[in-house]
Amino acid sequence: MSDVIAVFLEALKKLELVQEKDLLHGLGPLKSLTRADFIRLFSNMVVGEREPRTGYHPLVVSGCSETTTSYLGLNEQEAPELGWGHYVGTRLDLPYINLSIGGAGIYAIVDRYIAHCMQHGSPNIAIFLMPNMTTRFLALNDSDIATSRREPWNLIPNISLWNTDLPKISKRPHALEDVLPPSTAILYAVRSIQVLEAFCKASGTRLLYTTWDYATEQIILGAKAQLESWGIESIFKNYIQSYPHAWDSVSESCIQHEDIRLSNPKVFDMGSDLEHMGAHRHAHFADLFLENLTNI
Repeated sequence: MSDVIAVFLEALKKLELVQEKDLLHGLGPLKSLTRADFIRLFSNMVVGEREPRTGYHPLVVSGCSETTTSYLGLNEQEAPELGWGHYVGTRLDLPYINLSIGGAGIYAIVDRYIAHCMQHGSPNIAIFLMPNMTTRFLALNDSDIATSRREPWNLIPNISLWNTDLPKISKRPHALEDVLPPSTAILYAVRSIQVLEAFCKASGTRLLYTTWDYATEQIILGAKAQLESWGIESIFKNYIQSYPHAWDSVSESCIQHEDIRLSNPKVFDMGSDLEHMGAHRHAHFADLFLENLTNI
């Protein structure tokens, strides 16, 4: 087995650990959410923008709850001025719109972006901070919401992968989310990225994207390296490596952004919920995107 394939498979294993450790949190059991709460949180959530929610904008930023700027304000409120999208828009002096959705997966993020472009026109620049590849892969209907004990992030459980023995006995009928392996969600995420890259190329939009998730970055880099070693052109042409695993050491040694630390000490390192990233990491993602815009 080649080193690249070994890294790729190890990333898939880590994705399972990340899913269980980092995604089973946040909103509590679905049964505690009302229909209105669920719709507000997942169906049409557009927060963090400094411009009207509709119409053409030369800059579009999007992602999951990390990009909505949820929990950057006190009392778990949004604070758009501390988000990476605001920093990028301000530095470029461009009006922007934030299309991010709390809890959204890559498929939903891309779908929302294309729908926006079809209605209002494609932007000059589109920048995405992607979640991990299994976040909110499957939608739930109202009956599921009322009865399920799952949390929103745990829509694909820890079930057998292709390289493990399947359960000997299983009772039907099966819920779809109980039988699809994580590799299915990864397939949809990768295809969504492929569509996003093709759409932006056809519309003349300058595209950049990265992720805050280490396992997702390893999947992307591993697959890209393997294809290139075979002489096959890879997707992920517009991906920027963000080194998520190195953030703790980077943040400890960083001597920049002291103005943000002084003005927002309570949300500098972590969001007010102590789970979402803080204003410091938002500033670093903004710097990363700005540094790479000239290299597109």
